[in-house]
Amino acid sequence: MDNIIYKPQHYLKADIIARIADTMSKSDVITIGGSAGTGKTEIALLIQEVLPEYEIVRLDRFYRRNRADREFVRREDIGTVGIPEMNWEAINILLDSMDKVIVEGLYANFLPADFKVHLEGTTKETYEFRKERMKEDPDDEFRKKVVEREHKVVEKLREKAHLKLGWEVPELWKRGKK
Repeated sequence: MDNIIYKPQHYLKADIIARIADTMSKSDVITIGGSAGTGKTEIALLIQEVLPEYEIVRLDRFYRRNRADREFVRREDIGTVGIPEMNWEAINILLDSMDKVIVEGLYANFLPADFKVHLEGTTKETYEFRKERMKEDPDDEFRKKVVEREHKVVEKLREKAHLKLGWEVPELWKRGKK
């Protein structure tokens, strides 16, 4: 598992999502998508603390190829980065066996869901995140191409989301929490 680094905005976003999900008549499947470094994992874990009946599925466990093979294929053709890399059949079989689930990952909003959340982020924020979490060298030129490609795919999925949350939580929500 990645290094989990909670930031103040993660708590606020998790609270917003959990409150909305808790009021919905049907919210069995919640997806949280967005670029790397937007807090998907942290927010899913925080929601689970408030709504413990939800299980978490991390999409990064469902790539069709292991990391080394994926890297090799990506270097041959950067166009392979994205939705086709995922084992959607296995993901759907797992989801069919679960009652209440939060699916988090880059491409989570590709899945059908009762409540889809998109966490806004930029490639610059992804590079900073990768440095902070000590992931592979974020300054590597090939990694930058992968991040840019992932970001383009994630942004296309943005329009499918019911809720879009930027890095900063809206002032109205902060005021309403006092």
